[in-house]
Amino acid sequence: MKIYVNAREHLLDPGFVTYRDVVNLAEERGTPTVTYHVRLDGDLSRSGVMYTGCKPVDLADGMVFNVMHTDNA
Repeated sequence: MKIYVNAREHLLDPGFVTYRDVVNLAEERGTPTVTYHVRLDGDLSRSGVMYTGCKPVDLADGMVFNVMHTDNA
């Protein structure tokens, strides 16, 4: 399954991904903000925010994750 983390492609087995998995794929440290979105069939899409301790997110092919520190915003 192909996903994108900060515009970099990664291949993962189908299943789910945790907040920490995504942060590690982004090669970030600490507790950055993680958002995700994916377009499913037709107009159907899924998006959300991940944070420390949140439930794992079910993966979908083509999912896009953005990981960034927002402490100074």
